[in-house]
Amino acid sequence: MKRLISFLIGLIVFLGIGALALMVFDIPQLSDIQRQLSGYEWFEPMLYILTALIVFIALIFLLFAFSTSYKKRGIYERFEDGDIYITKQTIENHVKQAIEKYDDVRQPTVAVKLHQRSKDSYLDIMIDMFVTRPDTQVLFEQMYSDIKASTEQFAEMPVRHLKFQPIDQKELRRRVI
Repeated sequence: MKRLISFLIGLIVFLGIGALALMVFDIPQLSDIQRQLSGYEWFEPMLYILTALIVFIALIFLLFAFSTSYKKRGIYERFEDGDIYITKQTIENHVKQAIEKYDDVRQPTVAVKLHQRSKDSYLDIMIDMFVTRPDTQVLFEQMYSDIKASTEQFAEMPVRHLKFQPIDQKELRRRVI
């Protein structure tokens, strides 16, 4: 709803710019008003400054209207047996709890993006972590299936992307406990 209102305000502002532009061009019906206003020294620079300011504000509103929706703090879903609202932080905490059972993973950082569409919603999860085990591929396969299944069951939404990013301790130059 906010994006629709932002789009409408941006559209109205652009129409206002059109009205201001009419003051610049010679139009016979507005010539008396134009002559009277153009007699003032401040009118023309003020007209250009006001137009530029309104264009800038309109662009901000229009860009906001077409921005992605995954920056929400939560998703509201309707089901046959009731409604559910789940927050981004709740899903992140659940993923961290699922990671805690793996002893070879240290200091996980979880980032969740929520995507809500009219027909279906889904999650994107990215996990940064230190891994102490040398064979990370086997560990990631185990974690992938475990985290994906538990998160989909918990959130009742599909996980579209689940990405693991191991962090190299030597690059960070800090001690991992």
